[in-house]
Amino acid sequence: MEIRKRIAEHCEEQLKLSGVVEVDESYFGPRRVRGKRGRGAGHKTIVFGIFKRNGHVYTEIVPDARKGLLAESSGLWRFGGLFRYDSMVMFRIVAEGVPMSQIELFEAALGVAQPWRVSDASLDPDEGRLDLYLDFPRGAHFSCPEGDARECPVHDTDSKTWRHLDFFQHQAYPHARVPRVVCPEHGTRQVSVPWAREGSGFTLLFEAFVLELAPHMPVAAIARMVGEHDTRIWRVLEHYVEAAREELDFSEVERV
Repeated sequence: MEIRKRIAEHCEEQLKLSGVVEVDESYFGPRRVRGKRGRGAGHKTIVFGIFKRNGHVYTEIVPDARKGLLAESSGLWRFGGLFRYDSMVMFRIVAEGVPMSQIELFEAALGVAQPWRVSDASLDPDEGRLDLYLDFPRGAHFSCPEGDARECPVHDTDSKTWRHLDFFQHQAYPHARVPRVVCPEHGTRQVSVPWAREGSGFTLLFEAFVLELAPHMPVAAIARMVGEHDTRIWRVLEHYVEAAREELDFSEVERV
């Protein structure tokens, strides 16, 4: 009994994976003569596996392949990391063991908060494009962009699209109805969205990626890497260069 206890403790210690892991299920049993293959096939034992690249593999026999049951029966919540399932379905397991849906994952990736939410997502593998649709509930209120009035009612909206960081090999494009609010002090103003700066066609994370690359490679090479025209990349760089210059004090400069 003591030996089994030590083995169980050792196995429990090995389960502590972190970071991004891949999960999938396989079906073992008698050779199929006719009928359904793979998921749903009769007389098969479902073995669920968790794989950490360059790390450990954990397997467990489970009674069902539904995502929620897989998370519960296999103890996925112990990992608290990001999971990739069947190359497409992605979810995170939170502390309580509740799987995060694809929509919630996209919300976390974009950093959106209430009242914003991701209402829909559309993936086109042939075009290599992921479209994310952000929205807010009817009756939502927003702060005035001037900063001195809160809970302003929405007057109307303007549809906008931004380029985001690639989602694996797919270019990602968030879309949103950006509201204009009625401020008692400043009148009708368009609100600022938390994922992009005003007037930009890129998200803040995309721009941060471009700024990180800029000191190390030509703009033309950056444009080819991200799949954008170099003119758009130059506009991003020029904006932040001018913003940095405005914060500098040249009052003591006498000669250039």
